[in-house]
Amino acid sequence: MSPRLGTFLLKALVLLGYAHAWGEDGHSIVAAIAQRIVSDRVIEGVNETLGRGQDMIGVACWADKASHSAQYRWTAPLHFVDTPTKQCQMVYERDCRGDFCVIGAIYNYTNRAISKSVSRAEREFAMKLVIHFLGDIHQPLHVGFGGDRGRKDSELIVMRIFFTIRDEFELRVQRRREHRKIPPHPPYRHKFEERWHELFEHLWTKLSKGGEYAKHREEWLAPCRQNGLQECTKTMAEESLAVACTAAWVSITHLVFQWRR
Repeated sequence: MSPRLGTFLLKALVLLGYAHAWGEDGHSIVAAIAQRIVSDRVIEGVNETLGRGQDMIGVACWADKASHSAQYRWTAPLHFVDTPTKQCQMVYERDCRGDFCVIGAIYNYTNRAISKSVSRAEREFAMKLVIHFLGDIHQPLHVGFGGDRGRKDSELIVMRIFFTIRDEFELRVQRRREHRKIPPHPPYRHKFEERWHELFEHLWTKLSKGGEYAKHREEWLAPCRQNGLQECTKTMAEESLAVACTAAWVSITHLVFQWRR
């Protein structure tokens, strides 16, 4: 993902609110885009691993909820990778000690999700984490200055402006539907999908053939194909850190109101 797309996604996701809205809506959008991009064979394999009629969108938020339970509270640090305050260059050995961060978690649980040596329940658990963590690693507030006031302050800023931005976005969607005479959407399959479906389609248009970012898709996949999963996830985190340092942490208020113009 390029810094430019990262900034665009940050603008879009700010409209969804801060941590809770990102959890419910942002992760669902990431999973919905993934389901459009990957092959039918991959989707079949993922759904088989998840089992019980589950799919990527349906489980995309599971890891957030699980991290607040007594059983899975230990997974909470795996949602992040943090650098020291105002350090915009990642050092893996320093910032992900013992591979215990979102980068190491994606690598570890991807391997467990496809392993034949672990139980079906363990593969399901691993797949749910991978689906969720691939959303987290592209979220600038999950890759940045950890353990300080930075993330909390940024989230408070987003909270303060969210309600105004959300109402404005919903009004724009409503007016656009009325202007284009777009009929009501058929029943949605997933919980809260009516909240995020419009934004998902907007993002997908930019990623689809002829869209603003379509020509970059192969370029973004190249590091993963050339360097393998572990180096690929490090690249993802470094790109998100760049967005965090240049946009999210610097002036998230300016970013949002720039979008509103």
